[in-house]
Amino acid sequence: MVRLIRIEIFVNESYTDRERAMLQTMLLNVSSLSNALVTGEELVLYPVSTSKADFSVDLVFKHAIEDQQAEELGSRIKRVITNSFKMSKLKSPTIESRARVDRR
Repeated sequence: MVRLIRIEIFVNESYTDRERAMLQTMLLNVSSLSNALVTGEELVLYPVSTSKADFSVDLVFKHAIEDQQAEELGSRIKRVITNSFKMSKLKSPTIESRARVDRR
């Protein structure tokens, strides 16, 4: 069972503050929509200020989700973000997705 998924995006470009805010907002929106489609579970999204990534978010679930759902959700977010960068003609980012397993 998974309670938290961290999505981290590493880019090879520098962006203005405005562009960074737009990309962070895109990550939050993609994450919430993807969650609604994959799990339908309640969650809270937290941008991670301590991450070494250029853009990151923690998806914290009210109730733990199955490992398979966590994997599917992380994969979906990666695909949508990668396609969004391609469609925007930005260099493809490196995206990492890690789930924290709830051992309760």
